[in-house]
Amino acid sequence: MNMSDKEACSTVKTVDGDFLSYHLYLWEGLVVVAVNVILVYVIISNSKLRTQKEYLLYAGCIFFDIIFGLTYAIAAVYRFFLAWNNTYFPLFTTYQCILTPHIILFVYITPGAGILVLICSIDRFFGVFFPIKYIKMTTNYVIILFSISFAIPLLMLVAGIVTSSRANTIHNQQATCTTAQGTTADMYMILRLTRVVGSCACAIVYIPIFARIYLASISRGSIMHVRTITGPSPRVSIEELRKSISKKKSGFIQAEQKRFTFKLS
Repeated sequence: MNMSDKEACSTVKTVDGDFLSYHLYLWEGLVVVAVNVILVYVIISNSKLRTQKEYLLYAGCIFFDIIFGLTYAIAAVYRFFLAWNNTYFPLFTTYQCILTPHIILFVYITPGAGILVLICSIDRFFGVFFPIKYIKMTTNYVIILFSISFAIPLLMLVAGIVTSSRANTIHNQQATCTTAQGTTADMYMILRLTRVVGSCACAIVYIPIFARIYLASISRGSIMHVRTITGPSPRVSIEELRKSISKKKSGFIQAEQKRFTFKLS
């Protein structure tokens, strides 16, 4: 579609678009998707791995990376298509921008990244401070964990679409569209703050985790030091134990035979 209507188009020619960023978005996204799809396949296709909650946690995080990579790849394809089919960049409303495929995904992953790292850090906290309970947890625990982490950004996406629907009259956004252009100022701030706060909270949660692991390593180091001074604890194999018992038995039998012979004489 070659739009020549001055009211519907900007004055920026599509040939002046940032094609370098389009290429970077495309190839970065494709590489991220390809690598992570392989990793997810390895986990899901292995019956031993997919029944372990730890590997399912990895798979969930990797799946988010796939969405992340798709977001950038789709953004690049969309912008290439826009440039190839227009002489000038069209102008969209804020609402039209948020309905483009890549902005839908950007609005989703922006808070999603912060929420995911926070939930993963809480999982690590639980595993370090309550190891026995953590070991007993089943794969249902992982399903609940990721249901929460993937549902919250989805709700924020719906909120973003609803708030942007009020800005559907003025065509003042270049059709390449960014997250800021597809959302209201307040909603964009909420999305960014969610990501930043989630990441910072994740770092804070890891402080006691680090302290616990550090103290445990010091304690273990002290035990190893004592063992080094006193000598290693003897570890006898079952076979060696059997041989030792056999020798003792044979020695006892020989002693008894000598004692019996002495009495007869």
